[in-house]
Amino acid sequence: MKHFERLLAIYKAAPIHNFYEGLQMTLSSKKCKISLPLKPTYFHAGMAAHGSVYFKLLDDAAYFACQTEIEDYFIVTTNFNINLLRR
Repeated sequence: MKHFERLLAIYKAAPIHNFYEGLQMTLSSKKCKISLPLKPTYFHAGMAAHGSVYFKLLDDAAYFACQTEIEDYFIVTTNFNINLLRR
């Protein structure tokens, strides 16, 4: 369990979280859940959440879900695509 505690500490220490306030993360084997209370400062001119919010949460969750299984290397994201569709 120490591995998960280290991952949580790394996440909480990221300076970007001074902007994205209120992030909460929980970890389990191969899983990561991140929540963020939305604030108007995260919105674009259309008054909806900016794409950067979606990207950050999805990238962080994917990264930390993978990192729960890897203790001897620090992984990095090399490619991440998000396709937003209007239906």
